[in-house]
Amino acid sequence: MFTGIVEELGRVAALEDQGDAVRLTIAAEVVLGDARLGDSIAVNGCCLTIATRTDEAFTADVMHETLRATGIGDLGVGDEVNLERAVTPQTRLGGHLVQGHVDATGEVRRRTPSEHWEVVEVAAPDELMPYLVPKGSITVDGVSLTVVDVLDDGFTVSLIPETLARTTLGRRQPGESVNLEADVIAKHRRRAPDHLARDPRQRLRLRLRGRRPAPTRLGVAGRHRRQRAAVQRLPRRHRRRRRAGAAVRPGRAPGVLPPHQRVRLAALAGRAPRPDGRLRRHDARDHAAVGHPRRAGRVPPCGGRGDRRGAVGLQRHRCRLPGAALVLLVRRVDLRRLDAGDVRHGPRLDRLLAGLDRRRRRRRPAAVALGLLPDGRAVRRLHRPGPLGLRRLAARVAHRAARPDTCEGDHLGMSIQDLREEQHGGVRLDPVERAIADIAAGKAVVVVDDETRENEGDIIFAAARATPELMAFTVRHSSGVICVPMPADMLERLEIPLMTPHNRDKLRTAYTVSVDARDGVSTGISAADRAHTARVLADSATEPWELTRPGHVFPLRYREGGVLVRRGHTEAAVDLARLAGLTPAGVLVEVVNDDGTMKRAPELREFADEHGLAMISIDDLVHHRRKVENHVERVALTHLPTDHGDFEAYGYRITVDGSEHVALVLGDLGGDEPVLTRVHSECLTGDVFGSQRCDCGPQLRESMDLIRAEGRGVVVYLRGHEGRGIGLVAKLQAYQLQDGGRDTVDANLDLGLPADARHYGAATQVLKDLGVHDVRLLTNNPDKVSSLETYGVHVAERVPLTPRPNGHNIDYLRTKRDRMGHDLDGLDAPADEASDQHPDDSEEQQ
Repeated sequence: MFTGIVEELGRVAALEDQGDAVRLTIAAEVVLGDARLGDSIAVNGCCLTIATRTDEAFTADVMHETLRATGIGDLGVGDEVNLERAVTPQTRLGGHLVQGHVDATGEVRRRTPSEHWEVVEVAAPDELMPYLVPKGSITVDGVSLTVVDVLDDGFTVSLIPETLARTTLGRRQPGESVNLEADVIAKHRRRAPDHLARDPRQRLRLRLRGRRPAPTRLGVAGRHRRQRAAVQRLPRRHRRRRRAGAAVRPGRAPGVLPPHQRVRLAALAGRAPRPDGRLRRHDARDHAAVGHPRRAGRVPPCGGRGDRRGAVGLQRHRCRLPGAALVLLVRRVDLRRLDAGDVRHGPRLDRLLAGLDRRRRRRRPAAVALGLLPDGRAVRRLHRPGPLGLRRLAARVAHRAARPDTCEGDHLGMSIQDLREEQHGGVRLDPVERAIADIAAGKAVVVVDDETRENEGDIIFAAARATPELMAFTVRHSSGVICVPMPADMLERLEIPLMTPHNRDKLRTAYTVSVDARDGVSTGISAADRAHTARVLADSATEPWELTRPGHVFPLRYREGGVLVRRGHTEAAVDLARLAGLTPAGVLVEVVNDDGTMKRAPELREFADEHGLAMISIDDLVHHRRKVENHVERVALTHLPTDHGDFEAYGYRITVDGSEHVALVLGDLGGDEPVLTRVHSECLTGDVFGSQRCDCGPQLRESMDLIRAEGRGVVVYLRGHEGRGIGLVAKLQAYQLQDGGRDTVDANLDLGLPADARHYGAATQVLKDLGVHDVRLLTNNPDKVSSLETYGVHVAERVPLTPRPNGHNIDYLRTKRDRMGHDLDGLDAPADEASDQHPDDSEEQQ
């Protein structure tokens, strides 16, 4: 037994392979003071037994199972390790009780320095997440720490200068693995007898995450200790949903998801029809007033891993879909709004609900669901709102909840995975984390790009792990043209020039002169020869004279910034290799059918499943990089007095593309209370010229005034979002189309541009740099709420802004309400006023 208080930093002196074990020699001083043979010592949190000792070092035998299951196997000679002796009855107890039995390994995701401490985010496996609670204990590399925050797939801890200086955690960089051990009390509590959790409320108190569904109808429509008081606390306008005649009845929360993941999902009860036929979204305050935030709105799992009692509502309607779960939403429907989130960069998704009556769909609210059955068939249904329509929909439609986190498509009741699968014809995609692990293990993966680009899939693997067998497999299922993407500095060091100085390729693929390895090959064309050439290219010790030109392998020039600046397979291959911790060089080749035609998404999915390969999209890789990497750099800080208050102006530059953003800060952002925040997209015509075709300028000024009244807050002003990301000139071209009668969404699409090309990764990184992790967001756009939460910023409350309609923007605001899901009231203009209105603005800033 240990306490998690590190006594000394030791150093690995030697590693000796003994067949069925490895003998580890560690140089130390303090822990050897009274140590005897057979005593236990924690090495990076792993309990080892002293086999031999001297005055300067000790040895311990480590079994291969321990090497595999912990980070001990990653140690090398000279590496520092945390050391602690086992406690005795006379030992002063500090930290918390630690067994020295590593439960799992995690990965340092990011480090956020502060003035007096440093916040470290650690990714943890799913099996460890149920044991983590805020303010609970966790052991990281043998160091006893307190959990600050529990995330969807990890946690954060704060490290004081003493811990940073006296343990290895001060040197751990993002991407490095750490040993994790959960609190022993939490592990025993997790295994409490089931009979202790028969009562629904007791189930919640015991936090048996994922083992039982939440109480039925938790909230206004079901059991609650203070149900009547909760109803009375609801704003009066929300209580009217009972008189709407089409009220949404909340169902059970999914039993297969832990509570900390359930609360981040969109709520079925998030929209309810009002007596006038319109819909109103319930914000976080309303959900908090009626129970666990947002949980009441989730419908139950349908068979599969969930508790069978959780599916009773579906089974009574003869809905039995093993392995599937159900997500529903009630909203006013428009197909083109479905290009939210990362799908905005993809094709139009008009086929999503093909065959339905569009006129009927636009005339009234409807319940919509997209279903993927276990056999792969897609199910689409449209029903009128109300209990009967929802029950019919529940009986017919389900989709697999492959990933619980949601993105900008949150209001659609669809997960990130569902949106991206729909972009690729409903084909299932694998997590990026699996692809990275496979690349690191020397396996190949299949990577698909956007349908509007090449619309093809490539086999990709790391050049440093190329083998004759892997190369032969690649050649057999491809066109045979083997390419090795590499960064520019590696190509320059090897003196490999571009194939042509004037690249006229449609997608600007940067081919170089082909090469072969000079030694170790025969003709250069065989699989073994080309695998050897790929390894030679990836070897940092290779000299230019060790390559012959021309050859049978085509290096490609990687664009700095990777998939964040160019969504190509070249950049994807190098990024995957780098994320896997290998030399940033990959091997790629297009996958083809037997007749030489390109395989498309459904065929690629079959191919990947047949050969046990992970299949991901470049869009998924973009999202992963934005989520786990930090690309903002603070470059300026100055005082900025304005008509709306005295702010501190922070200047930021994005290291990937050089774009610049500004944060205006008022007051002290510290403390536990959520910070009033506005994320504002740049609008030259509205913010500067005072255009009346949009409401951007008034929203910015209102936000600054609200922050001044609050006494503290932040405005993140995002450059490059002009016209929802299409650019200033393109926005003016959209204006021209709107003068002819098109609305703001159709104008963008008619120009061949996405309806909304923005993302908020930069905003979340700016907020995290300012130490802001919980916000009250000033917006009328629910998409922005889910987007910030996707990137790790918790939105405790959405604070609405006052719409300011006039004769020039009333149709634009109605388009935002009806086609883009914004919560805007008071837009019913008189007929004579609407007759002389100008068309919509192409720029929507919420």
